Amino acid sequence: MINVILDASVFSRAAKYIDPNDFKKFYPKEEMEITLGRLTSMNGTLLKLNNVKVRSSPERTSDGKAAKIIEQVNNVYAKFQVPAGATFSDVIAETEKEGFYPALFPMYLEGTVGGFVATNGSGFGSYRFGFVNFKKPVHVLENDNVKMLAVKYNELLESKTEIPYAWSGIIYEDGTTLYYSPVYYSSLIPEQNRGNIDTGDLIKKINQQTKKVIKRDYIPVILRTSLDNLPRIKSSFNMDYACGYVINHNSPSKQGVLIGSIEESRISDLMTFLKSNVEVYPWPSLLEYEEIHKFIIDKLRNLKKPEVKIPKRFTRARNEYIDSMKCINCGICLNSCLSFKITKNPLYSPPGRFGRILTERDADFCFGCKECEESCPVGIQISSIMEVLPKFNETYEKLSVDTPKANLDIKQMVMELDSKYRNKPVFLLVSGCATKYDPLGLKGFLGFLYSSNGNLPPGMSPRVNLIDGECCGFPEYISGNEEEARKYVMRIKEIKEQVGAQGVYFLCPEGLYVYNKLSEDKGILAYDILKANVNQEEVHAGCWAKKLGITGSQGECAGVWAMSYKGGTFPITVKNYSTICPFSTWKFGTASVYSKFVIKDIGTQQTSNSFNDTNLVEIIIESVKRSLLDAADEIAGKVYFWKSGGSQYFILISSSIAKKYFYKALFENITKNQQLKESTKEIIVNKTLFNDKIKSISEIISHQSFDDAIINLQQKILQSPNLEYSMKDVVNSNDFLNALNRISKLIINPSIISDALVEAAYL
Repeated sequence: MINVILDASVFSRAAKYIDPNDFKKFYPKEEMEITLGRLTSMNGTLLKLNNVKVRSSPERTSDGKAAKIIEQVNNVYAKFQVPAGATFSDVIAETEKEGFYPALFPMYLEGTVGGFVATNGSGFGSYRFGFVNFKKPVHVLENDNVKMLAVKYNELLESKTEIPYAWSGIIYEDGTTLYYSPVYYSSLIPEQNRGNIDTGDLIKKINQQTKKVIKRDYIPVILRTSLDNLPRIKSSFNMDYACGYVINHNSPSKQGVLIGSIEESRISDLMTFLKSNVEVYPWPSLLEYEEIHKFIIDKLRNLKKPEVKIPKRFTRARNEYIDSMKCINCGICLNSCLSFKITKNPLYSPPGRFGRILTERDADFCFGCKECEESCPVGIQISSIMEVLPKFNETYEKLSVDTPKANLDIKQMVMELDSKYRNKPVFLLVSGCATKYDPLGLKGFLGFLYSSNGNLPPGMSPRVNLIDGECCGFPEYISGNEEEARKYVMRIKEIKEQVGAQGVYFLCPEGLYVYNKLSEDKGILAYDILKANVNQEEVHAGCWAKKLGITGSQGECAGVWAMSYKGGTFPITVKNYSTICPFSTWKFGTASVYSKFVIKDIGTQQTSNSFNDTNLVEIIIESVKRSLLDAADEIAGKVYFWKSGGSQYFILISSSIAKKYFYKALFENITKNQQLKESTKEIIVNKTLFNDKIKSISEIISHQSFDDAIINLQQKILQSPNLEYSMKDVVNSNDFLNALNRISKLIINPSIISDALVEAAYL
């Protein structure tokens, strides 16, 4: 159950000064299913929602576009299909390619098209088109898509002269109003009174002007009233005005909108002003005041100095909590927020999380991304806040990560290091999760130490004592359970003291970060030992590496070890750069900076570093899709088992069939790839490493969605001559689709993949 949802309105900015329990009287009694865009609405009506189930809207059409033309009405007008979750910035970038622009769109472009239509907004183009839906609908929301009217106005006339055919009337910072009309109305405006301007350039100019309201310790404000009343409003209420616009046609009356900002300390002044000027609305939409708006206005208008109400649980994180409340829901961080990208649910984005903690609810664990923090235009320390807030949870999320023991060849290398460098001090090497997620990197780091001949940075040593099979405490730390995380950290520190180690090496930035935080000691990142030997232009430094002050040419968040999050699934994103973090190495299918230093071990054979995970992942995915379709007719003939033995029996029979086709498709695809065959021959000599790699790749692929292939398989089964007619209703059911999805997961078997690789390699 979500308790408070904030948007970009002045009412949401007021919520931090009000007891959250005061909102309960506005909450609906029944659970509601709602679609949320990017929480950038200025209306404040989301505050009255409580028990909600959130559904997401698509951001792209089936062919990957933010907008596509569906009807050319005439030489000027066209209609576009736009996914409701697409932002106007993306939509305009797409429609410009066709020479069109939305007929009506908001001045700020980071909100969704669906949200703009659903809230009956106004903005650029309102002189001619008014509101989205008054007497005539400009854009129409149909389920998850918007049928959007667009105009072919590539060049405009700019003039102080108002003509009834103007597209938009823009009020600038200095109070000047300029009108923008299609060039074919040039005969109505004297030449000396007009100038020409490119539409795309004007939109960029207006969007940048609107963004001036985004600044720390300020609240964006919109004031809409009658056009005649606008000068009085502007002179009677002091704020930093950025721009505005005129609403003329398709509106109850001629109106004006002013956009600006005020210091957040003046929010009571704003509420007092709104109370005294009921004809002024603090939103661009065509709607009236609701009870929740009136309640907030009355609650704040008499407060001389509003103070943020800090929930009791966060009193020890006062600074972080207050910093989180500086969020104005501009939505910019959503473009880089991994949890939003995965879930498509803005309640798992920074603005969504900050709103939810108003009710003292447990804070979700976050991946620790720095990208959202780096993009925040008001300087909120997002990553630090999301690291701190879960510590005050009543219950902690149960997280765990595999930390298997190291292989014998790794331990043999540790023994060789100890023998070669007996005259050097001992350092601990915490392998942690690297034994699963980057075993080749662990081996490479040991190889680097072995071949260094002791020539390391000052104070470092090539002699190590390996700690394997032990967790560093990172999963507990990000869930907020600092006490449990400290137990793991102190265990490492205890071993350090027992063996008299001079320091502690970590391959994993996450493990080092937690150790440094909780141990009152400072560990060393293995990367710092060998970075002088690495091409810095090709290095990925993820979120937790950034927290340690490490930079790289790439910084995309991998999402730690998770393959799913809050109902969303991570896509496979194979990369070609070198990684530091074992999680990133595994998730991106790359070779780590450490693996480049693998050497021929004493007593073992050389392990190739040329095995292409990316190539194999792509081949397996294609083989899964192909095998499902190839098996369609044979599976169709087994659907009758659904009635005689149930769905589980059908899955058992059909998965065996699909596995047969998967092996065939995979084998054929591998035999066509000579590079993969050769690298398989090289890596197979280390069977343990080979099996670990295949197991990891299988796990990654098993979390992927094959929805499109499953839909195609369902349709092919329906059309198959082997399908018993009476079973068509079964095949058309959701239960059957779920069964096919289960089959797609079962065929991704490490044994099948390794057998196909080995057989194809030696063919």
